[in-house]
Amino acid sequence: MRPTVPPEVIQRLRDGKRELRRARIAMSLPDKVREVVKLQEFHVKTASRRRPLEPRERVWKLGDR
Repeated sequence: MRPTVPPEVIQRLRDGKRELRRARIAMSLPDKVREVVKLQEFHVKTASRRRPLEPRERVWKLGDR
């Protein structure tokens, strides 16, 4: 049986998700690309611990790196 989550907690989570979405929409395109690259790095690091990576699984190379 799953524990019941109080409605206040659900509302706080929804509010936080809404704020995060607003912040991401307001980001500039270069900031959005940097965020995607960070997520790629995290995925590559995590996936490479579990299995050999495919040739297509690599982090994008950006000019400022």
